Amino acid sequence: MKILIISLGSIGKRHYQNALSLVPQADFGFLRHRRKEEDKSYSNCKFFYSLEDALNYKPDIVIVSSPSTLHKYHSLPFIKAGSHVFIEKPIEALFNQTEDLIHAEKITKSFCMVGYVLRFQPIFNKIKDIIDSDYLGQIYLASIYTGQYLPDWRPNDDYKIGVSANKELGGGVLLELSHEIDYAQWLFGKPTSIYSSNSKFSNLEINVEDNANLLLEYPDRRVNIQIDFLSKTPNMTLKIIGSEKNLEADLIKEEIKIQTKTNNELIDQEIKMQNFNEIYLRQFDFFFWKSIPYYEPKYKETKNFLNHSSIENAYYVMKLIDRAKKSNIRGEKIYL
Repeated sequence: MKILIISLGSIGKRHYQNALSLVPQADFGFLRHRRKEEDKSYSNCKFFYSLEDALNYKPDIVIVSSPSTLHKYHSLPFIKAGSHVFIEKPIEALFNQTEDLIHAEKITKSFCMVGYVLRFQPIFNKIKDIIDSDYLGQIYLASIYTGQYLPDWRPNDDYKIGVSANKELGGGVLLELSHEIDYAQWLFGKPTSIYSSNSKFSNLEINVEDNANLLLEYPDRRVNIQIDFLSKTPNMTLKIIGSEKNLEADLIKEEIKIQTKTNNELIDQEIKMQNFNEIYLRQFDFFFWKSIPYYEPKYKETKNFLNHSSIENAYYVMKLIDRAKKSNIRGEKIYL
């Protein structure tokens, strides 16, 4: 089994360590755009510095963790070659760049998925079960908030040169925090219109938006999404107002509360992650289960998991982001 990891930034290193722990018998290779001194520390791995050489390696599995502006360039040849391909989110930096990937996925026998990792957090699957069971009644309103101060994301790295801070690398809060846009349409369905306001308020040394507020409208409900690089305290919350009950979830603490007029109920969701990295292990556990014939999953939920993000789904998320940007420029609601 040959596994190729494209790019060796912070997320690429995490993916390598997790893949190594789950498939220790595999041969690993890396594609980088230039040689670096740290390459020598990966003595058991092969290194390639051109796409042609990496293709000649004929990897069974490819993990694309390069900047989003290069996702199509790095993934499309391997999908066409028959490799199973995992692409970090967002699938691309520009909405109109992804149609070739959809077409390639449809004509190949390869398994492809996009790294919307929050779908693998147990609390989200519990929330989806609650929504689908109609336990809350008719959903009227939902409010999603995620914020964290950008320099605190990776304290050991200079945020100013990272992907998140740079437009030319596919940065900005809409793309970097597109997890929230993905799970909004996963939990509540595809909206009929979108209104968005996004801007840069802070003195952070970035050339992209540092906050955005999106309103997704449906015939019978509304979903508000607020995301930012500004909050000095990390926050990830979801609030849902239903006709029968309300739901409040703290996604960092992994707590769900169901509220009625007379009672607050703390939901025991049975599964809490042991640490932050577990969500990435669960993601790859599923990807390897779908890609490697002899692979035996680490987590009992993996074999029955149904909620991964396909390339086509990730394409739809990019469509929402594209329409959000147009809404911001025009100052008006965009119908979908």
